[in-house]
Parts: sequence; structure tokens; C-alpha cells
Amino acid sequence: MKTAWAGEEGKKWTEHVTRLLAQAANGPAPKMGIRRLLSAKPNSFIQIGSRFMLFTSAVFLLLFLANLRSLFYYHGPNYSFLFWIFFYCALTGIGLFKLRKWAVLLLFLPGILSIAVFVYGWTKGASVPMPWALLNYVFVATLLAAPIFMLRNWHELRW
Repeated sequence: MKTAWAGEEGKKWTEHVTRLLAQAANGPAPKMGIRRLLSAKPNSFIQIGSRFMLFTSAVFLLLFLANLRSLFYYHGPNYSFLFWIFFYCALTGIGLFKLRKWAVLLLFLPGILSIAVFVYGWTKGASVPMPWALLNYVFVATLLAAPIFMLRNWHELRW
């Protein structure tokens, strides 16, 4: 009666287990290049933010190209500001993907501009009914919460 420990099969199995234990003790082999960036655990929120910004930039590029087409063929409206929103999203997404500090600072821009618009409207006497005002506050808080949350990893980012 043969067991798993007997003969050549037993040696292969023992070598396999020994190799697995050695890998577990030493940790996985370091990953290089883009795979290292995609698998970074402490920066996972930054990576999610970079993917979201790159997706958003693709959406705004498609909107800009569709507007350009309607402008040429049908003399439609000129929404050229869509290009600048695409440029901002692409620049910020690439910066976050490369773990740059300036990209996290760029993420504060929409929140700061929204606060400026709200303060300007408030000083001019504009008022919003209460349930909708709460939605405005949640919107601004969301715009500011994402970059503030990314500031926790500031020491891991580079200029």
C-alpha cells in the first residue's frame, strides 16, 4: 500500500510545500512597472480615483467630439468648455495614476470653486429651499472629502 509520502511523488510534494513555505516567509516577489501601481494596497483609494478621473475624461472627450460634430454638420451650439473639462480630468487622472502630489491638489479645485459659487450666491441673496440646500451641501462635502481622504497618503506621493 503506497502513501502520499512514499517514493518520487512524496519528494515532489515535499519540495512543493517547502517552496510554498519559503515564498510565504519571504513574501511575494516584487512587481515592476504598471502592475506595481495597480496592486498597491495603501494607495487603493488613489488608484480608484485615478481610474474614475480617466473614465470621466473619456466621457468628456466623447461629449466634446459629439459637440464638434454637431457644430460642423448642424451648426449646433459651441460647448468648447467640454475640452477643458476633459483636459482637467485627464491631467488629474494621469497624475493620480502616477501618485503625484500636484494631482491631489488639483482635485481640490472643483470643491473650492463650488464653495466660491455658493458663497457668492449667498452674498447676493439667493436662497434655496431646505431639502435642496442639503443636497448642495452634500455635493460640496463629497467634492472635498475625496481629496481630503487622499491626503492621508501624502507622504507616499511624490512631486
